[in-house]
Amino acid sequence: MPPLKSGTRRPEVEDAQHDGRDIELYLGCPRRYLYQMVLGLAGGRDDTAYVRYHRAVYRVLHWMSEQGDSVDAGAMAVQFESAWQDIGPHDDALEPLFRTSAQRILDQARTRSREGIEFGATISVELGGRTITLPVDEMEQARGQPIVRRIRTGRPLSRPDQRHLHAMMLHAGRGHLGQGARFEIQYLTTNENIPVTLDGVMAARLDDVRDALRELRENLSGNREPGILTSGRRRIVRQSTCTSSLRPVLEETGHAPLPSSDCLRRF
Repeated sequence: MPPLKSGTRRPEVEDAQHDGRDIELYLGCPRRYLYQMVLGLAGGRDDTAYVRYHRAVYRVLHWMSEQGDSVDAGAMAVQFESAWQDIGPHDDALEPLFRTSAQRILDQARTRSREGIEFGATISVELGGRTITLPVDEMEQARGQPIVRRIRTGRPLSRPDQRHLHAMMLHAGRGHLGQGARFEIQYLTTNENIPVTLDGVMAARLDDVRDALRELRENLSGNREPGILTSGRRRIVRQSTCTSSLRPVLEETGHAPLPSSDCLRRF
């Protein structure tokens, strides 16, 4: 792997703390991690109306997590209008459809029970000699078995969402709520709570995280690009085109991406 150009921004590898979302990004595609976290580049798709719509909703959801036992409808409307004008797709041809959907999602979120729920907590867990911090949308202890919950604005997937980030969230959540805690996702578009069973894949997912932390430490401490490193526990199963949306930005800044066949997604 070629050395990074002088002056390139990169994470402080001596720092013993990492954001779990960054580790998830690296596990999905080391090249995307390089471009976004090390070089500080953003993909072109970040400005699509659909992405802006979700970002506006998540901003209001974050504000709601900081409120008390109830959320005032009028105050929420003010927060929504501010977020919508700031980062929402207010200038898009489909803006009325996006706005109606966003308001419905937020109304459903506002009227959900908040009893026994801790909102917007950031918890941590130690893995691979590093501390992983994880923002968790909700932790609930009111109805028997404790729950670590993630809030999503989309629809349920066709199969359980057993991604590494969720395994890290549950592992850290059990350190706070006890080993009996389970993980679920609240999909606001369909207003469904979907349990996600992770125990069968938990050990392998956490081993992958430890491997990723080791790889990052070895690569970045040597001032070299994060690359495609193999692991006995991880198989390369299909090619990724994750650099495609970054290509215009890379060309403008003089960082030519590798062909997509050189960037492989691992699970």
